[in-house]
Amino acid sequence: ELELTMEEKAKAHLGDFKAQLDLAGIDSEMLIQRGNPGELTVAVAQSKGCDLIIMGSRGLGPVQSISPES
Repeated sequence: ELELTMEEKAKAHLGDFKAQLDLAGIDSEMLIQRGNPGELTVAVAQSKGCDLIIMGSRGLGPVQSISPES
């Protein structure tokens, strides 16, 4: 239950950033996955041919300074 709650909060929070990118005409995709971060990052980058991956690790860090409320 806790994991589901955390996932929903992540989707809502990251959805705000995605909306800003969409408004700016920047193509992006939001992924929330569970597992080994290193393995998942490499697998997604390879499968999608990514040139940029933005991800969070925990809590509020430097990304907070560019939050949608700013």
